[in-house]
Amino acid sequence: MPASAGEARRWIKQTLQAHGREEWLDNTTLIVSELVTNAYRHTQRPATLYYSEWDCRPWIEVVDESAIFPDFHAIDTFGETGRGLRAVSRLSAICGYCRIESSNFVGKVVFSAPRKDHDGL
Repeated sequence: MPASAGEARRWIKQTLQAHGREEWLDNTTLIVSELVTNAYRHTQRPATLYYSEWDCRPWIEVVDESAIFPDFHAIDTFGETGRGLRAVSRLSAICGYCRIESSNFVGKVVFSAPRKDHDGL
């Protein structure tokens, strides 16, 4: 797992290029950066980043140890929160989150299926 948002960006770029998915490079990199940064901001610990493919497109998951769910639609007009998740929502064909709970872990997974770069924006 990349230890920082910068490492996560480099890792996802290399991964997309290795899978021949360059047409998703910009949107996916921005989404990964935002989700990994938010996970660290809420837990003060690195998150786990997963890459797979769904319906012939990248599928990104970020797992962290926070039970605080993201709000993809809240924007604090004069503050520093909300804009990044709004961008994630706009750059994703689908995005959301799910609570994860087991005997030794409570947290969430935040997921995104990015749109192709310049796809309808």
